[in-house]
Amino acid sequence: MAVGRSNDLDILAEPRAKGKCCSICKCRGHQRGSCPKIHKFKKLPFSIDKDMVSRHKLVSALSTLGRYNTEYRPTGNVREVSPTTPCPMLGIVIHRCFFVSPNTTVKTCLECTILDMVADPYTTFQHFLFTLECIISYLSGSRSSMVVYELKDECNEGYKSFGFSMSQTQPNLQFLSQSEQMGYGLVSEFDQMGYGLSESL
Repeated sequence: MAVGRSNDLDILAEPRAKGKCCSICKCRGHQRGSCPKIHKFKKLPFSIDKDMVSRHKLVSALSTLGRYNTEYRPTGNVREVSPTTPCPMLGIVIHRCFFVSPNTTVKTCLECTILDMVADPYTTFQHFLFTLECIISYLSGSRSSMVVYELKDECNEGYKSFGFSMSQTQPNLQFLSQSEQMGYGLVSEFDQMGYGLSESL
């Protein structure tokens, strides 16, 4: 009697590659503390954990008129100012602050890049304008999103409130953990690479 070929091997799942994926970009070979997609910005992101202190400080600073350098929009700039952020999104990069129109010095908007769920910029929402109110709402309700701000402080008081001393040069952000940047003291070397998280990734 002829014996048919077993098809057991045909239905087996492909072997899984060794090593964990980065929790940000889902790629192998690194973890989120060294993810290249988040190290391309001018500053490091806030801690990706449940600590909302950093976000609340940023919300308070954004709500203070004159805290950050605010620019007039160039003549002929007719970019839409969106009152909402897209969904879903992994995080946000805040680049610049603008007055909504040349006729006001009170109402402002923020130029931001929205990151999708694998930390790539959305094609539509790169250097896109959003109302200050919707960005503050997003920051206030976000515990696990990635937040990077590249705004320039307009005054020394704002610079000092984030943990820097004006009597010395600005620290090299590449070698400081986010906790140190925010003035919360020293943390472990592992925390410097993992945004203040000590648990295994």
